[in-house]
Amino acid sequence: MRAFENKIKYKIFKIGMLLLVLGMIVIACGIRDNSSYAVQPGNNATENNEQEKTDYKDGNAKIQVYTMDPDSLEAEEITVKVNADSTKGLTAQTIVDAVMDLFEAQGANIGINQVEQNENTVIVDFNGEKAPVVNVGSAEETAILNCISMSLLDNLDDCQQVVFHVDGDCYESGHYAFELNEAYKWKN
Repeated sequence: MRAFENKIKYKIFKIGMLLLVLGMIVIACGIRDNSSYAVQPGNNATENNEQEKTDYKDGNAKIQVYTMDPDSLEAEEITVKVNADSTKGLTAQTIVDAVMDLFEAQGANIGINQVEQNENTVIVDFNGEKAPVVNVGSAEETAILNCISMSLLDNLDDCQQVVFHVDGDCYESGHYAFELNEAYKWKN
């Protein structure tokens, strides 16, 4: 009888250990997944950016922008120094240029025709013959669009939404299609 009880206790011990290991795996995966939400605009990252913006007397500013992690193809935050024009301050064009410089350093050939701000909307017009419209996978296209839009939303107080166009018309690629002037991302 004692041997039978020991077998039962041993099986309960094994099941308990298995559940403990599975629980630790679930917790570890949950921690990793939560880190990807830290780069979404409107969260605490925006509040931190407000504190970290520094205007220099020489017309430069440190800002937080997003670039694509080449391994995970997800947006990651990075601090860059940009020229903040003393008469205009930080502009949408300056922010997009900073993001494009980071992509160019990774070898990405992204084509932007124009960056324009109309009241609370920033419109980024892409060249239809270059990335992110062509020659990229869906994950890379999403990362490019996210990096540009989140960088604009986080750094421009008067930017409430970001719209993408292709050659002055609706944004349409092999992965996305938006109506003309349909916002890709916006502040909550």
